[in-house]
Amino acid sequence: PPDVEVAFEAALGLVPEAGILFSDGTGAMQDRVVTAQVMEILASDGYGFVAVQRGLSNAARTAEQAGVPAITIQRDIDGAGEDRRAIMRALDLAAFRARQTGQAVLLGRMTPDTLAALKDWAADVDRDTLAIAPVSAVLLQLE
Repeated sequence: PPDVEVAFEAALGLVPEAGILFSDGTGAMQDRVVTAQVMEILASDGYGFVAVQRGLSNAARTAEQAGVPAITIQRDIDGAGEDRRAIMRALDLAAFRARQTGQAVLLGRMTPDTLAALKDWAADVDRDTLAIAPVSAVLLQLE
């Protein structure tokens, strides 16, 4: 437990406006005691919880139970070196899901292919039915 406190203080001290992305179900998030302490810190400091979906997403449920706004990233759109066309297909699928469920959260990197695909894809988005927003905007809706 003291290590969790120290790690958070160090990370958030370096970049206080930044977030920490968790991979649900791996590493420290496999330990229930550590997960509970992470949620306590997030709740007390007013942070949200964002995790990459793995299995049952127990950490996201724990966050919600602790009163921490939590979302799960449904898909990593470029983590396996996907090309521009594959990224655009993933964006289309996410848009379909968002229209059905109200949101879809994706993970992408700042690579030339990803940025080009996002730019081209966004140019054709029907802004009456879909909004492209940062993850922080989605978390703020949950508060």
